[in-house]
Amino acid sequence: MKRTLASIVMAAGLFASATSHAQTTDSTTGGAAPTSTEPSMGGGGHHLGTRMTLSLANDMTGSLGYLNVAGNSGFELSLGPAVDFFPVEHLSVGAVIRFNLVSFNSTTHAIFGIEPRVGYAFQVAPNITLWPRGGLEIDSSSTEGFGALGGSTGGGVIFGFDADMPILFSLTDHFYIGFGPAIHTEFTGDVKSNFVGFQFYLGGWVGPF
Repeated sequence: MKRTLASIVMAAGLFASATSHAQTTDSTTGGAAPTSTEPSMGGGGHHLGTRMTLSLANDMTGSLGYLNVAGNSGFELSLGPAVDFFPVEHLSVGAVIRFNLVSFNSTTHAIFGIEPRVGYAFQVAPNITLWPRGGLEIDSSSTEGFGALGGSTGGGVIFGFDADMPILFSLTDHFYIGFGPAIHTEFTGDVKSNFVGFQFYLGGWVGPF
């Protein structure tokens, strides 16, 4: 009888110890499954390149200024707003709208164009995105007057190709700055323009929608 009673007491002690240990473990974890420690970029883990997000930026040089060359004065306005949409994860489709106006010594030269493009954005670090892109440029140019810059009155259509690979840094949610290599070449036109160098980027993104 004493041996049976001792066995019952020992079993009760082991059960109480196991129950106490389970309660301690549950209170430590909050009774929930472990959460992922993978870093995210604000907005509930969304980032530039997430499906159904929209990027707005000024990719090309935006400027408004006054020219003075060899005593001849002029005016220049250059804009290049860009819009890119991510219909699926990482893949972007968009366009750059290009407008350039130069009025110099009685000659006005204007260029208006559009550059449809595609790209692929992916994160190389929690706050860093690499976004290679490429597209075809279609510009309409017109020149009026004749001055120190030369040229003739008229206009035409210019076809070209642009590609860039910006490295973008997200300083805050939905806002980025960056820089990267870029190339530009023109296939048509009396005076073909080519560019190889670096560009700087300032923009933001909204979504997902």
